[in-house]
Parts: sequence; structure tokens; C-alpha cells
Amino acid sequence: MKHKRMQIRISYGAQPANSRGWKRTNPGWPDPNDWINRLYDSLEERYSVYQQETDSLLRRNKAAAMLAQVLSSLHELPPFRDGHAHMPLKDLLIFLNDLDRGRAPPWAKPVNFGGTSVTTTAETELRLWANGVVHVLWFTGMSRTDAYKVVASGLSKHGRKGKDGGPVPWRSVQQWCRNLGHPNTTMIGQRIMDWWQVMPCPHGYLVTNCETGQWNFAQCKDAQAIAKQFADDIWELPHLRDRF
Repeated sequence: MKHKRMQIRISYGAQPANSRGWKRTNPGWPDPNDWINRLYDSLEERYSVYQQETDSLLRRNKAAAMLAQVLSSLHELPPFRDGHAHMPLKDLLIFLNDLDRGRAPPWAKPVNFGGTSVTTTAETELRLWANGVVHVLWFTGMSRTDAYKVVASGLSKHGRKGKDGGPVPWRSVQQWCRNLGHPNTTMIGQRIMDWWQVMPCPHGYLVTNCETGQWNFAQCKDAQAIAKQFADDIWELPHLRDRF
């Protein structure tokens, strides 16, 4: 999908004079709006190519090029040009470049967990999203088991599989939620909760504060249907990287 070019504007305070004063007293700095928009445009262009790449090694190479672009842009800013705060990012870029050249840098050695099956970071993130969506479904009055089944069905519908290669079992979703606890304890879970608080409903209100709700429970009468649709659509979000 072709994205509309975004223009970003940086503000340094409530008054425009703050921005002008900042630039006057900091010689050598690029115009902040020009700087951030050049970086964004470059990354957006590279992302379009990256997202279409199917070969995992070439995809890694393109990700490294995007990191190099970020580093190059940071070097335009005096603190990064003259300081060392960016060096861990440079070390990461060196690591990726060594892998592309067939070398085995020290960072490439995996941590030994004694042969146990370790869930990948991307899979863990997917489970955090699932946990957040389950809680949204609960808030609409859906039973726990039904919420697990809705999420498991959505995951399976969009290509995720269980350990046996079949559909994702709802009991797996149940286990994830038991282990993860309330979603507000994670950044992803908080994002989903924040989304639900401001989700519009068809009646011109917020889904959590709608006049169609019961007298003691101001929730839209269509809240459950809205949450089900969200639970079905969410598994194709580009944020979810469990299959990259």
C-alpha cells in the first residue's frame, strides 16, 4: 500500500519565538523540520523496498542500510557529531555488516539456555498483543473462554499456527494471558488499552462512554461487535513482526 508523504514539524515550546531563539543560540544545527522530514522521507522510501523483500538475508541487509541512514542523520547534529552516545548503534551496524560479509562477530553467538525451547522476541510481542485484545473483549462483557476463542480464531485465520502445525488452540491463548497478567503492565498492552478508551462508536460517542449503554454501565451497545472486528483486523498490522 502506498503511503501518503507525511510532513513532521518539531516544536520547541508553546511560543514560536522559542524555536527561533533555539536556532539562534545553537550555531551549526540543521533546521529541525527539514532534518526530521529528510530522515523520514529517506526511511519511508527504504521501508517500501524492505517490506517487499522476501529473502531474509537481503532483508537484513536493507535493515542495516536503514540503521546506517539513522546514524548518518544523527551525525548532522553537533552532540552526536562530537560525542559518543551513538556508538552502540554503530556497533550494531558493524555486527550486521560482518554477518553480511560471512564473518562471525562475537555478538552472533546465541545465549545457551540448556536446550530449552525459547520463545522468540517477535512471538512474545505477538502474545502481548493477544493478551491486550483478550482484555478488550472481556471489558465488553464477553466471557473469558469466548474471548480466547475469538483471538485464537483470528490468529489462525491470518496464518498463525499452533505447535502441531494446526490452528492456534484457544487454550494456548488462555495460557499466554495467565502468564502475562494485566496488559497495562506492558507498553503494548497500554497502547491497546489507550486505543479502547478513545475508540469511536457508530452513535457519535466513544465506545466506552456512549448514551446507548445501560444506566450504570456507559458502554456502547455495539461495543462487543466493535471489539470483535478489531480482534479480527489487528493480526495484519505491520507492527506485528512474528513472521518477518
